Amino acid sequence: MVLVNAWAKTHPHTIRCFAARKSLLLNTGVAAYVAAQPLFLYPANWLSDRQAWLAEQDAAGVTHFPPIETVLHRIDAILAFDLEARLSAIATRTLVIAARDDVLVPSTCSTNLATRLPDAQLSLLDHGGHACNITDPAGFDTMVGMFLLEP
Repeated sequence: MVLVNAWAKTHPHTIRCFAARKSLLLNTGVAAYVAAQPLFLYPANWLSDRQAWLAEQDAAGVTHFPPIETVLHRIDAILAFDLEARLSAIATRTLVIAARDDVLVPSTCSTNLATRLPDAQLSLLDHGGHACNITDPAGFDTMVGMFLLEP
């Protein structure tokens, strides 16, 4: 199993982030929600050189936005998630990857997972944000590939 910027129980900071996102969606609309999303996913330095790509992502995000009810249900599921009591029963070999600069999910959540899962190893990245698989796809793929090839 590979867990990326993950948690066993939703962290108070993550709850605050999703409350802000939910408020944007309900009070300002889809375009504001989509425009804010990269702030939670990517480091500022990485985004600064990708303004054209970001504009394309925003346009596609608005065009293909799912029904608002669906998004609200997804957010509610994230907010309610709590696997804390069951972690010791998950015996699957696991790689836990976290980026220290993730502004959506504090890296301490992944550290907690790696500590409490019986067969887990932690890989902490200095940068990459919540979407570290997108900000450094080659590094991410190499890390996951090496883990999957281990006996």
